[in-house]
Amino acid sequence: MGLQYGLEALSNLKNEKSSFIDYYRQEFLIAAAFSNDPEIKTAYFTGDPYLAFAKPAGAVPLNATKSIHKAARELFKALVLGVRYGMQIIWLCV
Repeated sequence: MGLQYGLEALSNLKNEKSSFIDYYRQEFLIAAAFSNDPEIKTAYFTGDPYLAFAKPAGAVPLNATKSIHKAARELFKALVLGVRYGMQIIWLCV
């Protein structure tokens, strides 16, 4: 059954109200709390932790936005999530 079945079932509802809640930032906050790292907490509270890591690295200007610097943000999103889930240094180069 899985996710696809569930999404199809939701899309077939007639005259029903539903909502989708995205918890992606909640996971980042939990990681910040457990690590007790002030930089991770600061990144979380910027509203976009991926750009928050890209800015001090010099990958984007300090006034970067998600819509204008989408490619760099996506790279740093992969980096941040990869490191979070144990990505090894060899895969950073790929």
